[in-house]
Amino acid sequence: MIREIKHSTKAQPNIWGRLLFSPSFDGGVRGGLSVWAKLFLLTALLLLAGPRYASAQNSSAAPYIDSKHLYRVPMGNTGNDVVWELSDNLAQAADYNFTDTPQDWATPTINGANAEIQIKFVNASFSNGQTWYLVYSEMDTGSGTCTAKRSFEIKPVTNLFNITARGNDYGCNSYTFGGDDYQVWQNTDDLAINRTNGIKFSVDMSTDLNHVVKEWSFDVSVSATDASYVSPPSIVSTSTFKSYAISNVIGNSFKVTVSIDITHGDYLPLAADMVEFEVDVSDRIIDDVTVTIVVDKGLAISGNNYPVETDELGTGNHSQTRTIFGIPNTGKISVAQN
Repeated sequence: MIREIKHSTKAQPNIWGRLLFSPSFDGGVRGGLSVWAKLFLLTALLLLAGPRYASAQNSSAAPYIDSKHLYRVPMGNTGNDVVWELSDNLAQAADYNFTDTPQDWATPTINGANAEIQIKFVNASFSNGQTWYLVYSEMDTGSGTCTAKRSFEIKPVTNLFNITARGNDYGCNSYTFGGDDYQVWQNTDDLAINRTNGIKFSVDMSTDLNHVVKEWSFDVSVSATDASYVSPPSIVSTSTFKSYAISNVIGNSFKVTVSIDITHGDYLPLAADMVEFEVDVSDRIIDDVTVTIVVDKGLAISGNNYPVETDELGTGNHSQTRTIFGIPNTGKISVAQN
């Protein structure tokens, strides 16, 4: 059983790119202002905006590798034909025409009066800093030849979202004196029988200062030597602006999800996060046991207008083994006869 999840935070928020192909905000200062006046006004705007607006990360214009973003265009006429293309050079033929050659990482669709495409910038097809142009073409079905075409520049960037398990370690089990319960055994207690033993693990999340993560999750599998894993898990939340969930419990595997309310008054900007959970195994508490977790499928959710999904970078440590020592099999206290 997973008894407890604790959570600490350090990070910094950011603003997400607006839906594309709509007029962009012009932050320039026009008129007869001096250079110093312009600099002063620009500085004031940045201070008023705060760090959330200082440097957007994982935006639609600069998406993380292995993140998924949605692009939308209000159609001139919903009866018109639509073509989405992706090219690294507008003067040449498109590298990808999603109408003629569908890709499993791109999903074009018509949603009401809007043409949309969702693109996952998979590591196999995109690299850091490479310039791409997303091209939208809408053809008038009445004439068959009149076409409106728009393009949007996209530069994928290095994915900085990662999850990491802690290093291997060891310690006494939870029944040692000075442990969780300061256990003192009655003289009639038998120490050589099976009991539930709680073992704690921690998983860390890291990302860019301006990547505002609203939710992050990962899968866990548990294995134990000289002990039996106890399922299902349970959790105890300890935060005022975060919630926790255990789901997809199948045998010795489950999913951990941390949700963050970035609008809560206690929220502070996050660059990293940590979740601690406890798994239960059944064993004789006088025996040594080893318990290993493997974490996988780290996922971050961010974005304002729609959820942006980002897969973990995958370079962190993904397993941890804890060796848990049993307590001595101490005999019962007997009264010496005079």
